[in-house]
Amino acid sequence: FLSIVYQMIQPKKVFVIDFDNTIYDNDRLKKSLVSNFPSVNTFKKIYSKAKSSGFFDPEKLEQKYKDIFYKIPFKKFLISEATEAIKKLRKKGRVVIFSFGDKNYQPLKIKESGIENLVGRKNVMIVQDKKAGVIKLIQQLKKKYNQIIIIDDVAEVLEKAYEKYPQIVTIWIRYGRYKNKLPLLRNSITYEVRSFSESIDFVDRFTGIISPKKSHIKLPV
Repeated sequence: FLSIVYQMIQPKKVFVIDFDNTIYDNDRLKKSLVSNFPSVNTFKKIYSKAKSSGFFDPEKLEQKYKDIFYKIPFKKFLISEATEAIKKLRKKGRVVIFSFGDKNYQPLKIKESGIENLVGRKNVMIVQDKKAGVIKLIQQLKKKYNQIIIIDDVAEVLEKAYEKYPQIVTIWIRYGRYKNKLPLLRNSITYEVRSFSESIDFVDRFTGIISPKKSHIKLPV
């Protein structure tokens, strides 16, 4: 009985964290890349050429363009509080980076940002269909963890996960291009924040005890 009580007070947690525009300023990275080309149209032309096979293939580019994509200082686009916040979360449970992106370029971004080294390669997952992928991931994680916290800047992804697994905790970082795209099911969002650091505050205050009845705590909209 005591062991069951302890498990309720100290749940085995896993944090599933999105990468682009959650802990990494991908919009700023794109602007920086474009600034190295004569025009936006030139950038689009070169980028389309590199992705003509359906994924980013640098071997299709001239060396000068390849250098632009591969020698950019990826680490400087990491959101300032991300490293310390993830270190803090790792003391509370497992941290998984769950990201949508190109199968060649996205792993490079995550590695060069320093995040892969921080969480470990086995805790980096890159998918081509994020809504389907998050369901599969939760299904796997449920076998080992009794509290799953998902942090993302896209409410639609959180909503999809909640519809299938309403016992999860969802934290929406309402920032960037998707900040005004509201979920149809409003109670699919446990907590709304404006930055990644605010999400850590929620984790500290509200995810210590598993409750069979979920409370939907939100910041003012």
